[in-house]
Amino acid sequence: MCTNKNSRGLKLIEVKGANTDFSIDTIETDTGAQVNILPIFFVRKYGWAKEIKKASITGGTSIDPIGMLDAVISYNEKTVSATFYIVDCARETEKIWKSSKSEFIKSNRDVFEGLGCFPDMCKIKLKNDAVPRSVPSRRMPLKIKDKLKKTLELLTEKNIIIPIDEPADWVNNIVIVEKTDGSLRVCIDPSELNKHIVRENFIRFYRSKK
Repeated sequence: MCTNKNSRGLKLIEVKGANTDFSIDTIETDTGAQVNILPIFFVRKYGWAKEIKKASITGGTSIDPIGMLDAVISYNEKTVSATFYIVDCARETEKIWKSSKSEFIKSNRDVFEGLGCFPDMCKIKLKNDAVPRSVPSRRMPLKIKDKLKKTLELLTEKNIIIPIDEPADWVNNIVIVEKTDGSLRVCIDPSELNKHIVRENFIRFYRSKK
């Protein structure tokens, strides 16, 4: 739950219950979530406790809900009915959300500066019957030609890429995306290479349930 109306990814939503007039608050939305969740501290803070009713959630969930809350949600002239599960597994982080974006980046500058590199070399294992493929180069728009050249030179200076001036068995096309600030994001299209890679399989470990 967040009270900073200028934060990206947050929506100003009006929530109303059957017995309580909910004030407008700013919450973070997750359109891919299977259920709606509200922390108990938020419910108590706004005096919505009398809206809670016994929960009947089923399945293999690892969260034990305290109860349920039926509400009407309004956003951008759209209104829908929704059920929120009340859980006691979160705490208020108002102090963090009140910090501006610039202040947060300044206090965590080491996280946002530089590229960050893995200490080891990544090795790609190919199938025994892999046949090298050199993909023909694509034509690039003239309007980004100079900008692309400067971007590639910068990546070379930072030792992110290494120039190859001789024929190679495997050649992949580059994919270029122009960002909103005008800079270029450059990566490769390894679709042909991916067909011949031997995938490594790892066991996934899950946190044990109660």
